[in-house]
Amino acid sequence: MPPEENRPIAELVELAQFLSGQEINSVSDISPLSGDFSNNSNLAKTYAALRQKHPGNFTISAEATKAWEMLAGVSSSASVSVSRPAGIVTKQPQPRMVKPGTDVAFEVEAPEGSTFQWRLKGAYIPSATNRTLNLNAVSQKDVGSYSVIVRNTSGTAVSKAAPLSFNRIIPTLCGQWDFDKGNLSASIGYDLAFLGGPSGQTALETRFGTPRALGAPDIEKGDATVMAYPACDPLMGFVLTQDAAPNGRGTKLNPYTLILDILWQNPNNQRFSAILQIDDPANLNDSDLFASWTHNVGGIGINEDYTGASKIRVGQWHRIAFAVDMDASDPVIAKHIDGVKHRDPKSADGLGRDGRFALLPTALLFTDENGETTPAVVNSIQLHNARLSDEQIAALGGPTTEGLSIFVGPGK
Repeated sequence: MPPEENRPIAELVELAQFLSGQEINSVSDISPLSGDFSNNSNLAKTYAALRQKHPGNFTISAEATKAWEMLAGVSSSASVSVSRPAGIVTKQPQPRMVKPGTDVAFEVEAPEGSTFQWRLKGAYIPSATNRTLNLNAVSQKDVGSYSVIVRNTSGTAVSKAAPLSFNRIIPTLCGQWDFDKGNLSASIGYDLAFLGGPSGQTALETRFGTPRALGAPDIEKGDATVMAYPACDPLMGFVLTQDAAPNGRGTKLNPYTLILDILWQNPNNQRFSAILQIDDPANLNDSDLFASWTHNVGGIGINEDYTGASKIRVGQWHRIAFAVDMDASDPVIAKHIDGVKHRDPKSADGLGRDGRFALLPTALLFTDENGETTPAVVNSIQLHNARLSDEQIAALGGPTTEGLSIFVGPGK
């Protein structure tokens, strides 16, 4: 680093920061630069320490002295400006909030001929000397404030800090399956499992890949990795396991929400497509949530209650949701299709706390005791340990290539 002369006011704290290799909020955060700054004698000692760490012609101007005192909290002067010098950094790097594993780029703009040195938490990042800082598959070690030292003919400046942080996982989320790895692994919670085991018929007939590779249309522009499952006989299907604490004053999961991005394929004259077998993990009785078809158009629900404000169609991607509350004074299974409230069926047998529709730790997907199932392609499945409101589900809208987000904010 070249010698510095008469550094501008705004760079005083930044100078101490990158000399010390630490992220600081005030002068007292840095050693050996801490101490009583109430007189110019100690201020001079501080600069002496700076010069020892950073050899070169380094002078103390009266303006800089005032700024340093102000930053140390010993000056009542409110007129001293600490803004960054104009013309050196023309566009600041921006904060980023992402999911772990994402590729991230921080960018800064400065006049032609500028040089750059990026830092994380005040410490130099080796070889990070370009206008853009690229970070691959970020992890916890990458979290923190990024800034860049920019030098050009106008002088030297340090950019504003741009923090990198991770999205917060949705607090009600207790299970998510996205099939991005081409298997049944969970994004949140326990992996799904093939009913009949990894060598059984379900495993043999289930495929993973892009929608087009599996005979389905794209969800949106861009590739997704999805799962295509077959029509399942009673010994086929998928085991869903969750360990959310019992709620709703019962011994099971009474309020919960199940959301799926799904496309049903040719029903082969089958009227029903089983979605969730809730109350019998042995699959010896009727499944509990279905899609129902008439000439490739249908609805979702149970007990002949499949009508509503919107429809599902064979060969078309949909985002369906069941928002259940078996502990409510008027128990409800609110149905939603592509963010639109479908209906609240109230006539099904077994409504009520810990009844037929209260979720056990184990449930079955896409199977039924008498084979009322059809093939489909699924991109994302999400389980919450609470009933999401109509407004929350409406905000999710329809299916997306990225699938359902596990985070509060952007990102899958």
